[in-house]
Amino acid sequence: TIADGTVGISDYAFYKKTGLGAVTVPDSVKYIGYGAFYECSSLSRVYMDVLASNLLEISDYTFYKCSSLKQVDIPLEVEKIGRSAFYKSGVVVAKIPDYVKEIGAYAFYGCGNLIEVSFGQSARLETLSDYAFANCASLGSFSVPSSVFDIGEKAFSGCASLVSVALGENLTRLGEGAFYNCAALESIVLPDSLKEVKKSSFQYCRNMTSVDLGGGILSVAASAFSDCDKLSELKVPDSVRTLGEKSFYGCDLLESVTLGAAVDSIGEGAFASCVSLKSFALNQRLSAIGANAFNGCVKLACFETPDSVVSIGEQAFFGCQSLSDVVIG
Repeated sequence: TIADGTVGISDYAFYKKTGLGAVTVPDSVKYIGYGAFYECSSLSRVYMDVLASNLLEISDYTFYKCSSLKQVDIPLEVEKIGRSAFYKSGVVVAKIPDYVKEIGAYAFYGCGNLIEVSFGQSARLETLSDYAFANCASLGSFSVPSSVFDIGEKAFSGCASLVSVALGENLTRLGEGAFYNCAALESIVLPDSLKEVKKSSFQYCRNMTSVDLGGGILSVAASAFSDCDKLSELKVPDSVRTLGEKSFYGCDLLESVTLGAAVDSIGEGAFASCVSLKSFALNQRLSAIGANAFNGCVKLACFETPDSVVSIGEQAFFGCQSLSDVVIG
């Protein structure tokens, strides 16, 4: 128990104190230093009065690798959760106070016991930084507050049990690989505020059956949805202009694709190895089909390019064994 009147806990104050089992932090504490409880492997509980505490930040590495830590009472006035603050800790439930504006890089990385992350109705969170919840193997669902505009690179990558995600309506950036290898994720609806699906954002989401690209996406980057094995149908909205390299590569069950009116280029290998693809509806604006774009689409039977197409890349239709009707505009 830390004495009343204490205003700060220094950097690395309890560094690797493996015998420490529980800590009571008084309301007077305004500052907990960098790595203050770093690798306190027996620390299972941190008590703070969430209403009365004066603490404004959970500093970088504060509870880093506190593997026995099941619960921390995060004070309501806290505005930031720092880098690697709970990295590979044992936290089961994380209740994020409304005043928190940023969850730092790797903040909850590798928290294998984490099953729930909750936010209040008045959440002010703006940023989920790189790898913030990556490799949280037990996390089953996540609702991103509407206040969030930035989700960093690989923020949820490797969350093997993540089945459902609700993205906030004001999201403007979804970092590369944000949901990379979330094998259990079943569907995604992108908000109209988002303009780009970045590289590998949903790659290896092998259980994904439904993708709604929303109404604001302008481009789908390389490998964005590659190896989404259970995706069977794709409707590309009219806002989309480009489909990047291998953007839907290896989507084994994808049978039909309808391009939106604005798509003008299909990147290299964009639909390669989509072995179930039978129907592909083009628009009248398409100008370029990249190399290997439909390589290995063994069930694609017919293909008619519009007059707008000016280039078709090498081996664009290589291995399309069922292709019997081709009309070049």
